[in-house]
Order: sequence, then structure tokens, then C-alpha cells
Amino acid sequence: MNNLLLRAAGLSPRKRSMSRPLIACILFTAALPSCVVPPKPIENTRQRHVVILPGIGGSPIGIADTQALRSQIEREMPEVSAQVWDWTALEPTIGITKIDNLTDYARNRRRASLLARDIETWTWQHPGSPLYLLALSGGAGIALFACEELPPDVTLEGIILVSGGVSITYDITHALAHTKLGIFNYYSHKDVHVLRNGTTRHGTMDRVKGPAIGYAGFDADHPKLFQLAWEPAMRQLGNWGGHSTSLRPAFARRYLLPLFHAETSAIPPEWHGAREPK
Repeated sequence: MNNLLLRAAGLSPRKRSMSRPLIACILFTAALPSCVVPPKPIENTRQRHVVILPGIGGSPIGIADTQALRSQIEREMPEVSAQVWDWTALEPTIGITKIDNLTDYARNRRRASLLARDIETWTWQHPGSPLYLLALSGGAGIALFACEELPPDVTLEGIILVSGGVSITYDITHALAHTKLGIFNYYSHKDVHVLRNGTTRHGTMDRVKGPAIGYAGFDADHPKLFQLAWEPAMRQLGNWGGHSTSLRPAFARRYLLPLFHAETSAIPPEWHGAREPK
């Protein structure tokens, strides 16, 4: 289990050169519920807004990549504001490895309900303003759960799932109904340790034991579902296909940031739509 946390933090348990004190520090830091701060309500300062949901690591160590992405979005896209909405801080984590952020389905549904109410309030206060959800790893479950609880008249611009931790057969019909552009799912067959082996052993956010959408993609066809598979050329952008490299700045600049100004008729071509009938 500790190995799963270390991999999620971008560290390999096979690297014996890492000192025991450093490992202890990582695990100890991850277990400090007093350090986490519940997310602020959704608040934007620009024309478009992105709400970023971290993975099960949340604060403090698991949120570094999402905070870096937030800074990159606001730095490189003047019309877009962004914030990290740390769902893991809404109710305290019990386990030292934070695995209960993956396995406690009832608590995650409660967390998603709070996000849904936050989205509903924001859209009522900002009619016509585009709002996006970008969810990493286990945050994909929170994003989809929340969208299922939105009122019929609440619509997001789009949902972007990166290395998502829900099952490949998860029903996205309800979530898609609350989007203008649809769902964009990035996945990698190299994300073996976390999103194949890990979710087969511990289950996905929707409590299915098997590969997750971040490893194999959704097993679904829908005109508003767009998927992007990792390929070797992405190494040049800093993304080696593993679980901890999917938000590297060059990769995000090439494949994620363009989605924040895409229109329905101009989805970036690398994001493939519905597959041909089998």
C-alpha cells in the first residue's frame, strides 16, 4: 500500500537509494489531517474558469502537480482563471496511505454532493460563463458523481479527465447531459501500477475491481465522448505514460489547455470521438 502512495507521488519503491527518513517523512506528511484546508467556494476572476480536482493524495504532497497546472493555466491563458478544489480535505482521511479516499464510496458521494451544490451556485451567479472541470486520477470519480447530482438546467462547458480512476464501463450518460462540449478522457496503457494493478486490487472510485479509464479508456461510444491515448511521441513533452507525468507543462500546453477555448465545431483533432461500430 505504501508503494501505491509512493508511485502516486512520482517515487519508485524500487529505488533503494531513497533514505528511510525521507520515506518516513512522505508517509507522515500524508497522514496529517490537521494540515489540510477545505476548498473555497468556486470563484473566478476571468472570462472562463477551470475547477481542478486532485487525486486521492490531496493535500499536501498529492496536490503539487494540480497547483502547478493552475499556475500554468492562469499564466498562459489570460482569459482563463483556475482553482484547485481539494475534495479530500472536506472530510478527514483516516489511513496513513490515504487509500480510504479511494475506497470510502459513501464519503466520496457526500464530497461530490458538496461540489455539485458549489457548481450550481456558481452557475446561477455567473450565467453564460464557461465552467470546466479538470479531474486527475481519483478526482475523476468526484467530477462524474457531482455532475450526476446537478439540476437539469445546469450545464458545464466540458469535463476533462486525466489518468482517471473510475471503471471503464462507468455510465457517463448523466454526466454528459450536463456538458456542452462533452467529456475528454486521457489514458495510458503504461499506467500499469496504479490504474491497472492498483485498481484491480483495491477497486476504482465506483468500487469496481479492474482496470480504470486512465489505463484503458472508456468502453463506450458517444458523440460527446473524446479520448486521447498516450503514445511514445509524448515523451518529448515530458509525459512518459506513467501516473505521475500526465500533467507535465509541455504536455498540458499541447493537449489540455487548448480545450479551454475549444468550440463544438473545433475540437482538437487528436482527441478522437466515437469509435467506428465494431
